[in-house]
Amino acid sequence: MKQRSKRTIEFYHYNFDNFQKWLKTEKISQTNIELITTQQLKKYFIHLSETRTSGGTHAPYRAIRALLYFYEEEFEPDNWKNPIKKIKIENPKPEILDGIPIEHVKILIENTSGTFKLRDSALFSCLVDSGCRITEFLLLNIEDVDLISGRVFIKRENSKTKKSRVVFFGKDSRKYLRKYLKTRENLEPDSPLWINIVNSRLQYYGFMKIIKRNCDINNIPYCSPHDFRRCFAITLYRNGASVLDISNLLGHRSLEVTQRYLKIDEKDLLKSHISNNPIDNLRK
Repeated sequence: MKQRSKRTIEFYHYNFDNFQKWLKTEKISQTNIELITTQQLKKYFIHLSETRTSGGTHAPYRAIRALLYFYEEEFEPDNWKNPIKKIKIENPKPEILDGIPIEHVKILIENTSGTFKLRDSALFSCLVDSGCRITEFLLLNIEDVDLISGRVFIKRENSKTKKSRVVFFGKDSRKYLRKYLKTRENLEPDSPLWINIVNSRLQYYGFMKIIKRNCDINNIPYCSPHDFRRCFAITLYRNGASVLDISNLLGHRSLEVTQRYLKIDEKDLLKSHISNNPIDNLRK
C-alpha cells in the first residue's frame, strides 16, 4: 500500500524468513506472533551480532520492528505489549565510501570493445553524468531524454522517493548516446533507452556483468553501479556545484543524506582554503 520498491519488499521477506528459521531452530512457536517475547528478540539480535557488523544487525532489527508495529496497528490485539518497544539498537553512522575515480570512468568510456562497445561507452558516460540511481537509469525510455538540451525526466513511478525529477546528460554524453542509438532499429518513444542482446530492456544483473567485464579488460578495480553515483556527487562538488544543487540532482530528501556521498579529503579542504581564506581575501 505504501508502494515500496521491489527490492525493499525483498529485503523484508529475506529478513522475515531468516527470523522464522531461527525461531524454528529455537523451537519457538511460529504460528502466533503474540507469543514472541522481548527476551527472545534480544537473544536473536545477540546471535546475529556474533557474526555480523553493527549495520548487519540493525537491518533485521528494522525489518522485524516494522513487522511487529504493523501487526500492532493492523490487528490491535487486546492485552498485548509489543516486545520490540523495549529494544533499541542504534543505527551505526554510515561510512562515507569512495566512488569510482573519474579517471577510471574515462578509461571505461574510451576502451569498451565488442559488439556493444558503443552502448557500453554511452552507458558509463550517461550514468556518471546524470547521477541516477541504477534502477531509475535502466527504466529510462527514449521519450524521457531530450538529445538537444540533455534534459532527462525521471518518472515518479520509477523513482525511489516516488517523486519525479529532472537530471541531465552533458554534451559529450549525448554524443556517445547518439552514436549508440544509430545502431538501434525501430526506435519508438516508449522503447527502452538501454537494451540487451535480445533487444529487451537491460536489467540490473546484466549491467553488473557489463561493469565487471570492462573493469577486467581494463585492469581496474571492480566497482558497483552506485559507485558511479558517488563519483557524480564528489566530482560536481569539486567542480564548484553547491551541495543543495547536488542534493536536488541526486533526488535526496535531505542534505544530510547527500553529505554521505561527499568524501571530502585534505586536498579538497586545501583548495577551498586557498580560494576563500579570510586574510588573503582582504587584498581582493
